[in-house]
Amino acid sequence: MSATAAEGLRFEGVVCGYGDTMVVRGLSGRVRPGQVLGVLGRNGVGKTTLVRALAGQLPLREGRIHWQGRDLARVPAHARWGLGIALAPQENVVFGDLSVEENLWLHRRVRGLEAYEAYLDAFPRLRERRAQRAGSLSGGERKLLSFVRTLGAAAALSVLDEPTEG
Repeated sequence: MSATAAEGLRFEGVVCGYGDTMVVRGLSGRVRPGQVLGVLGRNGVGKTTLVRALAGQLPLREGRIHWQGRDLARVPAHARWGLGIALAPQENVVFGDLSVEENLWLHRRVRGLEAYEAYLDAFPRLRERRAQRAGSLSGGERKLLSFVRTLGAAAALSVLDEPTEG
């Protein structure tokens, strides 16, 4: 592992929010490879806002975000996937008109579920429903599908927003 890869994710002095309302003020943290960082708090304290900023969906007002030694300030959300960052958002977690199986291989070069076998063994309900429209799943099943899709991507960093909701 290179020195920059060993740095993982580091964010410093993050300030962000919506319009004139700053929700996250001066937050810093670090996650190195093999580590897990959990951000806990009641509703409305900025957990999702922080995740959106880390994922590039929300601009920073102040602060810095570095991934493997690279400044992400000008890296758009869609390009962060190519850098090894996968996101499971809190809302709009699946493509409802697609099947469970299509949701799993949509972002892959090769169609198939091979990358997900261990997860489908752990969560057999998804295997049972692989041909079912994802939009017809229960809220919890849709959240589970999003979780499995993100972990199965085998990204260097998986960012999960409210993974147990629903």
